Amino acid sequence: MYALRVFIKKHRMSVLLVLILAGGSLFRLWGLGSAELIFDEGLYAFRSIGYLDYLESPSQQTPIQWLKDSPLPFWTVLSFHDHPMLFFGIQYVFFSFFGDSLFMARLPSALAGIASLFLIFLIVRLIGKRLGSNKSSLAGLIAASTMAVAFSHVAVSRLSIMEGVLFFFILTNIYFFLRFEENKKYWVFFGITLGLSLLTKYTAVFLLPVYISYLLITKSPSLKQKYLYLSFIVAIIVFSPAIIYNILFFNAFGHFDLQLSYLLGQETPGWQGEGGKTQDPFGGILTNLLLIYTIPFLILFLGGVITALIHMRRNKVLIFMLLVTFFMTVLFVFTGSAVRFISFYIIPASFFIPFFFIALFDRFNKAPAVIGSILILFFFYEIFFSVRNTFIATADYGIVKLDHYFESAFKDSRPEGLPQHPNPHLNRYIQEYGSKTPGLLDPVGIIYDDRITTPARLWLFSKRQYYHGIPTVSASAFVRAVQEARADNFAGFEIYFVKTGPATVLRAPQTTEQAEYIEKSLKDGGIEPEIIIKGLNDAPAFYVYRFSF
Repeated sequence: MYALRVFIKKHRMSVLLVLILAGGSLFRLWGLGSAELIFDEGLYAFRSIGYLDYLESPSQQTPIQWLKDSPLPFWTVLSFHDHPMLFFGIQYVFFSFFGDSLFMARLPSALAGIASLFLIFLIVRLIGKRLGSNKSSLAGLIAASTMAVAFSHVAVSRLSIMEGVLFFFILTNIYFFLRFEENKKYWVFFGITLGLSLLTKYTAVFLLPVYISYLLITKSPSLKQKYLYLSFIVAIIVFSPAIIYNILFFNAFGHFDLQLSYLLGQETPGWQGEGGKTQDPFGGILTNLLLIYTIPFLILFLGGVITALIHMRRNKVLIFMLLVTFFMTVLFVFTGSAVRFISFYIIPASFFIPFFFIALFDRFNKAPAVIGSILILFFFYEIFFSVRNTFIATADYGIVKLDHYFESAFKDSRPEGLPQHPNPHLNRYIQEYGSKTPGLLDPVGIIYDDRITTPARLWLFSKRQYYHGIPTVSASAFVRAVQEARADNFAGFEIYFVKTGPATVLRAPQTTEQAEYIEKSLKDGGIEPEIIIKGLNDAPAFYVYRFSF
C-alpha cells in the first residue's frame, strides 16, 4: 500500500490523466449500440457497409444511378457525392471485420473521441509551456476533463456521424502544427493530418486561414522556409482523391459534388426536394448553442476568450486559438448553425476554459481552494448535464428496437433466392453481399410505411435488402403492384408489414393512403399486429403485422 501511495504521488499527473480517459471512455462507450438512431446516422452507416454511394432516393441520386447503363468509372470510388471518402472508408473497415451492427457503426467515433481527450491534453500542455506557465500540465488535465464531460463532445463521440472522427484529425493536425512551429521535422505529419482532416469533411477548411493568418501575424520564419510549402503539397496529395473525383464528376455531370456545388451556387437537377442541401440559419446560433452547451460552460469559454484578448500581445500563441475560434465562426456563417457545426466550439473552448482557470489561480493565488471549488462545481454540473442528455432524457423513436426485432426474427439468415435489381451495379452488391448470408429462411419480405425517414429506412430496410438478401418494398410500391395485377410476385411469401405510429419520427407530411389501405385490409381479414414497438412515454412507434400472401 505504501509503494502504491508513493507511485501515485510521483506520477499523480499521469494517474489523473488515466482516470480522466477512463471516465471519458465510460461516457462514450456505455450503451453505445442501444441508443436511438438519430440525425444522419443511417445515411452514413448504410453506405459504409459496402462502401456504396447510394441513398435509394429519387431526390438525391448518385453516379451509380446516373451511370446504370455503363461501367462505373474508376473515379467513382475516390469519394462520395456529398462528402469525401475517409469516414466511409473507416466505417467500412470496421463493418468488414466486425459486422454491420449499430454499435460498430458508432465505434470509430467513440474511439476517436477518447483519443481526442489525450490530444487536447497534449495541445493545451504544449501551449501552456509556450506561455511560460508552471501549471501547463494542470491546464492540460483541465482541458481533457472539460472535453471528457462536455455534452457537445460526448454526443458526437456516440453517433455514426463524421464530427467525432473529424475532431480527432483536427486536433492531431493542430498538435503537429504547433510542433512544426518548434521543429521543422514535423512538416510531414502536419501535411498528412491536414489532408486527412479535409478528406474526412470539407468543414476542416477553416484550418487553412487559421494557419496562414497566424503565420502572417506573427511574422513566422516558416513563411520563408520550404517545409511549410512542402507540408501543403503533402496535404494536397492526401486530399487528392476528392480533387480528382470532383474534376471528373464535373466533366461527367456539369457540376461538382453536393457540398461544393451548393457553395458555388451550381444548378443540381438531380438533388432536389427532401434530399437537397438544407441548413439552420446562422441567426439561430444562440438557440442551438444552448442545446448542447451549459450556460456556465459558455460563460467560462467567453471569460477565457476575453482574457486571451487582453494578454495576446504578450503571448502570441494566444492569437492562434483566437483565430481558431474566429474562423470557425466565419465558417458557420456559410454552413449555418446546426448542432453538428457548432459542436466545433468544443475544440477552442477546451483551451480557453482551462486558460481562464489558470489565470484565476495566478490572479487569486491566495485563494486556490475557492477557485478549485468553482472548477469542481463546474465539472459536476457538466457531468449532470451530459448524463441527463445522454442517458436519461433521450430520444426513443422505436427505430433501434425495431432493428433488434428484425435481428431476432431473421437470425442472420435470408431466403434461398436473392432479390434482383434492375440496376446492374446495385444488383452486384445484392448478389455479392447476400451470398455471404446463409439462405435458411422460407420466402420472406418486408413492406414498410413510406413515411419512415430516409436515415431510418436505409438502416432498417435497405440494409437488409442490399446486404442481407431480404426483399423489401415500400407500401406505395406494394399497392401499385397489387393494382397492376403483379401481386403474384409475392405469392408464397411471409410478409412483415411495418406501419408507423405517433411516437416515431416521420418524413415531411405526405399522403399515407397506401399504408392505411394495407393496414385496413389486414384488420378486415382479422389480422392484428404481431408486435407494437413502443417509443417515448410508451407510445406506439411501429405496428408490425405478419401475414402470408
